[in-house]
Amino acid sequence: MDEGAPIRVLVVDDHDLFRTGLASLLSEQEDIKVVAQASNGPMGVRLARELRPRVILVKDAPVDDVVLAVRAAARGESWLSPAAAAALMERLRSQYVEPEREVCGAESLSPRELEVLRLVARGMENSEIAGELQISPRTAKNHVSSILGKLGLTNRIEAATYAVRRGLG
Repeated sequence: MDEGAPIRVLVVDDHDLFRTGLASLLSEQEDIKVVAQASNGPMGVRLARELRPRVILVKDAPVDDVVLAVRAAARGESWLSPAAAAALMERLRSQYVEPEREVCGAESLSPRELEVLRLVARGMENSEIAGELQISPRTAKNHVSSILGKLGLTNRIEAATYAVRRGLG
């Protein structure tokens, strides 16, 4: 991909209002160009073959997350919405975690940090964690940062994976 060229995106969704609104919002980004919109899967496949977009998008995330996802996909990276992360963690939990597994390595976390880690493993964002625990979003963010630091992890996905593997999720 030419680094200066905009990311070519095809938006596919059966809800006209959502699709056109999302396409409009994406078009406002300097590095994204919506090349077409499709109202159904077969039309999306036809347009994808014809136009060869870099990214083909479906919905189910806030617009800011969609923009991040488009950019990540264009770089060849993976991006998961909180809902997708939660589904992935649930699958990992059901396949790989022993129910009574002893927690090791998390003894440095406070009881509140363990609560926050469990919610991260469920795919919750800081604002959702704040609501669940009746704390401010900033406090939730601080807890997540502290957890990452104490466990030597770099991001929420690693934290969620850590929690699931240790039976905390």
